[in-house]
Amino acid sequence: MKTIYFVRHGETEGNTGKLFQGADTPLTQRGLDQARTVASRCVKLPITALVSSSTKRALQTAEIIGEKMGLSVESVDLFAEVRRPSRLVGRSKDDAEARQMEEAWHRSCCGDGPRVEDGENFDDGKARAGAALTFLENHSADSLLVVTHGLFLRTLFARVVLGENMTGSEFKRIIFTLQSDNTGIFVFTHDVTYAASVLDGGKDVHWRMRVWNDRAHLG
Repeated sequence: MKTIYFVRHGETEGNTGKLFQGADTPLTQRGLDQARTVASRCVKLPITALVSSSTKRALQTAEIIGEKMGLSVESVDLFAEVRRPSRLVGRSKDDAEARQMEEAWHRSCCGDGPRVEDGENFDDGKARAGAALTFLENHSADSLLVVTHGLFLRTLFARVVLGENMTGSEFKRIIFTLQSDNTGIFVFTHDVTYAASVLDGGKDVHWRMRVWNDRAHLG
């Protein structure tokens, strides 16, 4: 059985401030402190490999964890956040036009509307989540940690629970009801010997969700 620990990156100005963030947004001081705190917890886990989204905030978090654990960081684009339209990056959240674009993009992420400029949509997110799961299935490590992002974590969860045929309306329930906190810990397992035969098509169900948004280390 393979165990994958996911950690959402530490806090950024994009999480707390008034601007839409891009891939180069760094951690705040609080985010750096959160990364150090979760690193102290991760060092107690049986992790042998460390993977990170290629965005700056995730890499900063992963590098702090890696230094504590004595592991190098493998940067993998598959685990980046679901991409907003690039025209949103750096714009104020108080900008009415930007808010409308953000809302339209969220709808497209749920399959409710057309693609918004160069932003990823529902089909993109679902396909990338499937590719990320395949990457993890084929990774040489049996216990690894992945630093990633809130929306992409929910996309991964939905892909595991609902399968490759999940619809936008099904995904919408997950995207708006599941909470993920900065440096929360999430645990998935993959076991090729497990098959949920009671489910339709359950013979290919090898992924299971074990833990969602464990933040005990944050108090």
